[in-house]
Amino acid sequence: MRRRPPSWLTLKFPWGVEALSGTISQAGLRTKPSWYLVVTDDKMIPPLAQRFMSSARGSTVVEVAGSPRDLCVAAKRPYSNV
Repeated sequence: MRRRPPSWLTLKFPWGVEALSGTISQAGLRTKPSWYLVVTDDKMIPPLAQRFMSSARGSTVVEVAGSPRDLCVAAKRPYSNV
């Protein structure tokens, strides 16, 4: 017997479809607050580059010692504080 998909999967239009026809007066990149989590032992993106990117954006920066994997697996606190 074949199961029916949940009703929310069968909608014809996505939620907020009116947003597709709206106009944008200014980019949120400059007006909305942002946060950046710098991970000091990141081997893919050096912390110096992370600091540069976050300062160029004007983000609130939080630095955490460890690797990105350590943070994802063990410590949820840094993410929840950002």
